[in-house]
Amino acid sequence: MPTPERSPAVYQQIADHIRQQIAAGQLHPGDEVTSERQLAADWNVARPTAARALELLRNDGVIESRRGARSYVRETRAREELRVLVRQLSDNQVPAAVDAVRRILAQVP
Repeated sequence: MPTPERSPAVYQQIADHIRQQIAAGQLHPGDEVTSERQLAADWNVARPTAARALELLRNDGVIESRRGARSYVRETRAREELRVLVRQLSDNQVPAAVDAVRRILAQVP
């Protein structure tokens, strides 16, 4: 007997929506993410559900919390490594830059 498909939990849907906003370029590294209170109102859910969505994104390294319990889009690891690479290249550290490129390429599927 086939198993009926279940919709993702609402907190997962909220987290996926924020991920889609980031992927679409609607949210950029450093941008403030919609607050827990506003997410709860927008999605018509209890605040703990919105909090769980933000916690999931924090645990996955997508967002970070700063002073005042606000959340912001975090820079991706590859972007951070590219910044280091540019710095190394500008400082004429070619072997280190080559190693950085290899690490970045190893992350690409």
